[in-house]
Amino acid sequence: MVDQTPSVRLESPSAQSDHVPASLVPVRAEILDDLAVDSAAIVWQLNPHLNLDAPLTLIPVAVLEKGPRLWIDVPLDLESTLAVPGDEIVAFLRVRDSAGNDGDSAPFTIRVVSFTRGQNERDRLAALRWLAIAVPALQEATERGPSDGIRPSLEAEAKRLGLTFDADPSYAGLLSLLEQEIYMTEGSGSKQDAIAIQGLLAAGRIGTGDAILGVTGRRRLENLIVRLFGMRGEVDRIRESLAQQKLSTKEPKPDDKPDSKPDIGKASDPTLDPLKRRTTLALRTLEAIGGDLLELVREVPATGLDAAAIADMQAQLNETGYRMTRGSAKKRGDACNQLTTFLSGLIATIAPAIQPLRQIETQSRAAIQKDLTATLAQLRAADTLPAREWFRRRLHVLELDPFSPGSEAIDALAHAVAPNQPQVPAAQAAVERGWWEWLAWESEAKVLQQAKVLQQAKTLQQAKALTPRDPLVAHSGVADDEWTMLSALLAQRLPQKPASTFLAAVKAIGAAAPPLEQLEEPRNVAIAVLAAIDRTVGASLTDPVARTAAVAAFERAADLAIMGIATRGRVVHLVQDGETADDVLLVGLRDSLLRYQHNAILAATETDAAPNAWQRSLIGLKGAIGKLLSQLDTGELRVTEAISRDPFQIAAAQSRLLWDAARGRPDGLQRLNDAWPEARLLVLSDGLVSLRAAAAALDAAEASLTVSPAAEKWKRYRDESASGFKTFAAAAAGVTDLEPVVHEIQTQFAAMDRVTAWDDAAIRARRLALGEVRSAVAVLERRAAAVAERADADPGGFEGGPDQIWNDATRRQALFGRRLVVDDWLLARRTGMAGVLAKAPTGPAVESADAWAAFALRLGLSELGGASRGGQRPLQRETKGDPLVGWLRREIDSARKSLRANPSQGVYQKATLEYLDSVGDLLRY
Repeated sequence: MVDQTPSVRLESPSAQSDHVPASLVPVRAEILDDLAVDSAAIVWQLNPHLNLDAPLTLIPVAVLEKGPRLWIDVPLDLESTLAVPGDEIVAFLRVRDSAGNDGDSAPFTIRVVSFTRGQNERDRLAALRWLAIAVPALQEATERGPSDGIRPSLEAEAKRLGLTFDADPSYAGLLSLLEQEIYMTEGSGSKQDAIAIQGLLAAGRIGTGDAILGVTGRRRLENLIVRLFGMRGEVDRIRESLAQQKLSTKEPKPDDKPDSKPDIGKASDPTLDPLKRRTTLALRTLEAIGGDLLELVREVPATGLDAAAIADMQAQLNETGYRMTRGSAKKRGDACNQLTTFLSGLIATIAPAIQPLRQIETQSRAAIQKDLTATLAQLRAADTLPAREWFRRRLHVLELDPFSPGSEAIDALAHAVAPNQPQVPAAQAAVERGWWEWLAWESEAKVLQQAKVLQQAKTLQQAKALTPRDPLVAHSGVADDEWTMLSALLAQRLPQKPASTFLAAVKAIGAAAPPLEQLEEPRNVAIAVLAAIDRTVGASLTDPVARTAAVAAFERAADLAIMGIATRGRVVHLVQDGETADDVLLVGLRDSLLRYQHNAILAATETDAAPNAWQRSLIGLKGAIGKLLSQLDTGELRVTEAISRDPFQIAAAQSRLLWDAARGRPDGLQRLNDAWPEARLLVLSDGLVSLRAAAAALDAAEASLTVSPAAEKWKRYRDESASGFKTFAAAAAGVTDLEPVVHEIQTQFAAMDRVTAWDDAAIRARRLALGEVRSAVAVLERRAAAVAERADADPGGFEGGPDQIWNDATRRQALFGRRLVVDDWLLARRTGMAGVLAKAPTGPAVESADAWAAFALRLGLSELGGASRGGQRPLQRETKGDPLVGWLRREIDSARKSLRANPSQGVYQKATLEYLDSVGDLLRY
């Protein structure tokens, strides 16, 4: 008889779940085996999606009972994993029977989220506050001498703010850190502030400490309000859990039977109570929010808030929060009620300070822009290498905000080549800038609208097609008063909508752009870069200084040439017909150059051992570019081939097709349908909102038939449902999976309209027809949600960003920055596609669709749109050695079973078994 592998059926947690840091996640599973379970362990990895080599960690689980069937019920303590918001833990339960056979449960993923929304914004603001302290400290230290002595004080300040200090105590280190912050900052306006500060700091205008505090005060208070609202939502959830705990707690009766699932392996330590842990963490978070608020009030007296009064309110909150963690369920629930009231009161107290902080922000921003304007004027006139280098770096920094005006990119490109270049006329630049500011605001409004839709949805499944940026929104949405306040704050930042059309604005910018040699065709640039490589390598420079200068000159020239064709595609020639092959060649050139830069850094460490190591990177770049040109010549970079290639090539190709179709290229829609047949599915995410509104109206219509049937109410709700369904039907046009159900519902609506009387028989007929419509709508909603989820899946790619953004220290936050970029691109694809479909006579008008389609192309051709500076490592495929590893594992397992099946008193048997176990585990992992 062959021994069977243990069967592990996981009951909890679910396949994917969200938990706050340091939570206790219950792991419960049923174990079945023909022998007896000998040992068990929870095996987990931290962020394997970011690091495929993340180590597997085992947490032993006590098995207190032997037998063919048992239950394991233990908590996974997230505190032991050191996971923080943004991390993902992938884990499974492993059991081993007495014969050495291992059985694994299905894996489950735990996403670690913050108690409150706004955690990313809080981290970005903390980094800027640290920079406001570091800049003047560095200036003072530099005037005294070497700046290494300030590192301890800067490290201490970073620790206090909850930051990891890994920057050099130099202006170069601070500039690198600031570029990373630009990438991870939410909101184009905030990014533009950071870009301006970075430009001033790079130019030696170092009096930016006060300016940073001025432009961040309003953001800090708004972030605190968002976190307080999130804290209130968490308190409400704790109160609900306490109420459930109170209901489930009862005195045992003499005839009560024990639980059929014995608590084998279940910890009885009261400190491992998940609710107790959660309330303690909530109190800790509340104290942190209070500390940030008091610091803001004391640093910026212009808020008009009384620091003493705020301190008293915070003390009251902390005291009530402490009572939430102690005592009976009733007392803790009462403390939750009081805490909710106090939090609402604190929000109402601090909200009026937004206005004075907004005025300070406006004044500080004006001062920064005045300094930046003066700096630009000086650098434009300067005929120096540092000035041109400043503009070249500015090109890359501007791309970190996809809403940056194209006119600024043209200006930076022109002056990176030579001084005193003509500038884009101010009128055209203002119109184009207005459109990008409008789109940036619309993007923020869309995110808030998604949160509200989730709040109104009856279940999480109903809103599955909408994916907010913050995972916690998927649980709680936003409360009505929070929605009102955040909407009002967002409305105060509403820019004036441009009077001209988007196409006219970008056409004017393209016409006004100065003629530059850098705005070449991609093929010509590739050929020029190949010639430059041959010249640099052929020089055979032996002097290290001369060689370094020659390579640096080549890198600057190649970078400018590629940035030039990128600007051509994204700004100057945006209104002209483009070809996907050119776009993919551009993205490939950019990717090749970035990989060359990475390889050159590695080669620099080998120079002592291999004098010609510096040439290897250049020769590798030449080979990569040559391959791209060969693919272009053989037609491998045609549309259909590009769509099936790497993720960043897909993004570029899809974006070009969408933009050409949106702006009315004669064959645009046909090319779009041929190369990207799934494109029509993109509008379903927005169409689902209308379908859910129609379902709610149908519910109201049924209610109007139940109590005193009234024709007027019935007609109003019926018309609302028909209107919502009609909007969805337009979005679903052409989707094969949905069209049959859509036609069926249209027929059912028509049948319902044929009932005109209001006697009992007619009311019964309406109810019957209404029931059929509601059932069909429920089926349609499930199908549409599944289709929309497929259409909006993460496209891959988009791992661009500043240098070192994907290193181990910043990888987690870089992933969040990538999520912001992907969300904007998905929104652009959906809105742009809706505009394409609106070209039909029956389609709805979609405002700004052309601009969003252009934005998708801008992202697809930018540094953010694909080419990787390290990025996420691709999934590993099976290698030639994998079958051999599998054979070794089978042989080792056979030897282990043989030894255990034939026990002896041999002195080496135990050591041999331990050795085989360890080797088997090594090969498995």
